[in-house]
Amino acid sequence: MSDNNMKIFFGIPLWVFQIEHSEAINDKLQAIIKHEKSTDNGVHISNRGGWQSHGKLHHKEDFSFFTDIVNINVGIAGRDYGFGKSTGNMAITAMWANINRIGNSNALHSHQSPAGNLNQIVLSGAYYVKVPQDSGQFFFEDFGRPLRHLQLPFESPNPVNSYTVRVPPKEGLMLMFPAWMEHGVEESKSTEERISIAFNITLMAHERQGNNHPKA
Repeated sequence: MSDNNMKIFFGIPLWVFQIEHSEAINDKLQAIIKHEKSTDNGVHISNRGGWQSHGKLHHKEDFSFFTDIVNINVGIAGRDYGFGKSTGNMAITAMWANINRIGNSNALHSHQSPAGNLNQIVLSGAYYVKVPQDSGQFFFEDFGRPLRHLQLPFESPNPVNSYTVRVPPKEGLMLMFPAWMEHGVEESKSTEERISIAFNITLMAHERQGNNHPKA
């Protein structure tokens, strides 16, 4: 590819944060999530098998240390994305845990708000607590690209000709991306548990206070 002659239009951002001291953080999160699982039968939304908690973990006191970490990075992503002063109105409005075992996956989906909503979900994210080998890659698909429907003889995938992107998960890694992006998790082939936390970030019409408010 010629970097000098080719320009890329209409970029889609993916923020990748490696969280410091993640080993200790993940030990704590695993204990909290496993306790949560013992009291919560879970829901079935995007998950194909496995366990997915209710979406209100950001309201729980024992998750406050983690929501603080998310909010710091939300501030970075919001400013990068171009929200400017409105970045201060971005808030966590849903957070849930996922545990996948062998044969489990998460179907392709997005978290976009319905048209006309006053408070729009603008970012979604995932954080990896435990990632055994071969437990399923995170992937994005761009349904808006005509390349999806064309049979062109590309010899190798690259950012220009691909409509699917896979992101290898890693313990301590936090991803953020536009909520309208279609995404999913491949089937786990591991006999060990794969544990992650997902969340949605909403641009509120009015500034919100509390531990789900992004920090500067």
